[in-house]
Amino acid sequence: MTTSILDHCPECDGLIARVHPIADTRIGRRSIPVHREFLQCQGECREAYFALGEGDEEWRRAADIGRADDRLLTPQEICDIRRHHDLAQQQLERLL
Repeated sequence: MTTSILDHCPECDGLIARVHPIADTRIGRRSIPVHREFLQCQGECREAYFALGEGDEEWRRAADIGRADDRLLTPQEICDIRRHHDLAQQQLERLL
């Protein structure tokens, strides 16, 4: 019987499970606690495996938390303001 990389660790052959820890993510000089999600070996080596895009998604969540903490507009809110006033990005830049 063959096993896939999602079942067993290629390093130590331990079982692999999806984990959801909270860990600090660096955004500039700040360290923001954010929920992470990745595969991790439950055997001896405890190796972590990230799927394509999982690191980017973690960074986006941390950036969203940082913006909310600083009471800054989200990218979507900025786009909504531009659409509401029928402004191109360059036009809004000049106004700001």
